[in-house]
Amino acid sequence: MHEYTKEHGHTVTLTWYEAQMAVDCGVRRNMASWQRGDQHKAGYKPKDLFDVSIKAAGAELAVAKLLGLYWDGSVDTFKSQSDIPDHDIEVRLSLTIPPHLIVRPHDPSDRRYVLVKSRWVHGEQPRYSILGWKWGYEAKDERYLTDNNNGRPPAYFLPVNHLHPMSYISAHNINRASFGPQQEV
Repeated sequence: MHEYTKEHGHTVTLTWYEAQMAVDCGVRRNMASWQRGDQHKAGYKPKDLFDVSIKAAGAELAVAKLLGLYWDGSVDTFKSQSDIPDHDIEVRLSLTIPPHLIVRPHDPSDRRYVLVKSRWVHGEQPRYSILGWKWGYEAKDERYLTDNNNGRPPAYFLPVNHLHPMSYISAHNINRASFGPQQEV
């Protein structure tokens, strides 16, 4: 299901089967990372074991669902392919309040970065707000570069009102009719 409001952008609700796919993917990604002994390259230290990875996988699935694209839930393809395969779309789950699209200096400039906020509440069907997007080369503007005073390397933090609307992404190499408010997904 999909709805649109100015406050939340496009809200996508995952089915319980889709939620299970996100859970499985998030857990598999964490386990693969631990087996390799990987550390987060941007210094992120999660407060829990799986929550962010599961919600991030769900965010990828929600964007694919909104755009009518296939999501493969891949593991161990970090940076070798985009989050939405064959469509140069990277999905960024925001944990900041207010939400910001975060693009790092080493991120590919020729990909589209979509900002998603999780509205997944314990015991309810997962919902995500898909807030907008920018090309990597547009996001890498010095006015957005900050270290955010969090002890992590500088990155580009874009506010929601500086993003393209999701209806605009359909006009950029996705062979799908433009979608608007109230369309079921």
